[in-house]
Amino acid sequence: MAGNCLDGAVLVLCAVGGVQSQTMTVDRQMKRYNVPRIAFINKLDRTGSDPTRVLKQLRSKLKHNAAFLQLPIGLESNTKGLVDIVNERAIYFEGSFGENIVYDAIPSDMLAESSEAREELIEHLANADDILGEFFLEEKTPGT
Repeated sequence: MAGNCLDGAVLVLCAVGGVQSQTMTVDRQMKRYNVPRIAFINKLDRTGSDPTRVLKQLRSKLKHNAAFLQLPIGLESNTKGLVDIVNERAIYFEGSFGENIVYDAIPSDMLAESSEAREELIEHLANADDILGEFFLEEKTPGT
């Protein structure tokens, strides 16, 4: 009897191109074989990048229960770092090659957006997990 040799996958999506026909083909195969997956949106520094559009495509075209784990701080040539929604902090990559990781407070102009994204993340997790669903219904915040 053949075993399942694939424990999980990362579905990499371009922040400009989003969900494309080959993405849908690969996703169908992952669904067919029940491969757990996480989506990663790259190329946020490219002209025309729009991670929110890609998230909407994940939901509409692929029917994923998707939510952001991180938000970009700036896009295109203004990319500065990320907001970690789970740990509620900003992450900056400094140095010539981004080799120095610096953690800081979430920028004040992103506090509302990151709070909304965190609530949305919890809501989407609650749709997939009964224990987290109880937290959501009772309006409690699970600890990290």
